Amino acid sequence: MNVGDTLQLEQTSIGWHLWIVLSNPTDEGKVLAASVTTRRNSRHEDHSCILTSSDHPWLKHDSWVKYDAACMFDEEYLQRYGTQSEPLCETVLQKVLHGASTTDRIRLDYAELLIKQGLID
Repeated sequence: MNVGDTLQLEQTSIGWHLWIVLSNPTDEGKVLAASVTTRRNSRHEDHSCILTSSDHPWLKHDSWVKYDAACMFDEEYLQRYGTQSEPLCETVLQKVLHGASTTDRIRLDYAELLIKQGLID
């Protein structure tokens, strides 16, 4: 898995969501990924990275990256249970990484991993 790869994972009771790989694999074979969810104009939305249907073919509505729900996944798990989708283009990937660097909702250890890997400042 590479930074910017996307895949669809089924989340219990809420159906399929697009997930974006945010990190390179760690020494343990894990990657950081964040899900994308449809905008509903609620006060709970994180506006650090808003994506539109033109940003990825799987997106049908304006959506936001849920940095607060980012998870470390075993690459093997994602390859087994995820359905690979089209990777992000470089412009959209930079938008997503910029959002990760500006949001106050990403876990500190996840932000530190992205900094250590040279993906964000």
